[in-house]
Amino acid sequence: MRKRTCAISVAALLWFALPSPCAWAQVQTPNWGGYEVLGADFNVVNANWTVPKVAYAQYPSHPPRESSAVWVGIGGAARSHGTDSTLIQAGTWEDVDSSNTESYSAWYELLPAPPVRLTGCVGDNSCTVKPGDIMYVIIELKNPKQNPNLWLIVVQNLNKNIMGKPIWVFSKTVTYHSSQRSAEWIVEATNSTTAGHYLPLPNSDPVLFQYIQAGKLNTGPFPQSYTLAANGDLLVDPWGGKMRPCAEKAHSIGTYVDVSGNFYVVPGETNCLAAP
Repeated sequence: MRKRTCAISVAALLWFALPSPCAWAQVQTPNWGGYEVLGADFNVVNANWTVPKVAYAQYPSHPPRESSAVWVGIGGAARSHGTDSTLIQAGTWEDVDSSNTESYSAWYELLPAPPVRLTGCVGDNSCTVKPGDIMYVIIELKNPKQNPNLWLIVVQNLNKNIMGKPIWVFSKTVTYHSSQRSAEWIVEATNSTTAGHYLPLPNSDPVLFQYIQAGKLNTGPFPQSYTLAANGDLLVDPWGGKMRPCAEKAHSIGTYVDVSGNFYVVPGETNCLAAP
């Protein structure tokens, strides 16, 4: 699901001196809320998150469906590198209709192909997702030096079964050419291919991303360094829904992204300091 950016003449207009430990986004978009890091040759990204519970938001136009997606990915960011049409990503959908019937699922996507809903998971053939489930996603090149296009996508529902193991595990090897120019942890306003526009965001719990990592494994160190809190996306969808990132601190990122702290992506006007 490709990122779109709004035209903002001065990015610093979205930087506010909020009370520590909060950070506002620098770039406003109609569909991405969260953080990304930009660079070159990213070949691994991962994170845990808790699936948020959603509810119908009752916008004035009474849309029949509201939807969001939580995911991690590589590629697709265009803030300072021009258009990037590649994006390999995996995550969860959180949908709700006007009767307040919720639905949750897991998926992966290789742009420009449409998303693929997960099935055939080991432990649960339906790959069931529920609010409160702890998801883990890792996307990595299997052998960066020998095959730069062979990726491994792993999605796990970390809730435990009676044997103390994850409820289900999905693993798939895919061939895909990626720019590898960015890594992301995002809550997204999803796009409806039938309606031709972004679906409105539902009411949602804050989304907590944990143990986020991205980097350049097995091919040497990054020449760049990054600051996570300076690479935020503020989502303001066309319906008025909002999601914005709240970093615990301005993490300095060196040769390998390894943020031991966590960050939230919070809905609406929620204050960062009020995140659970």
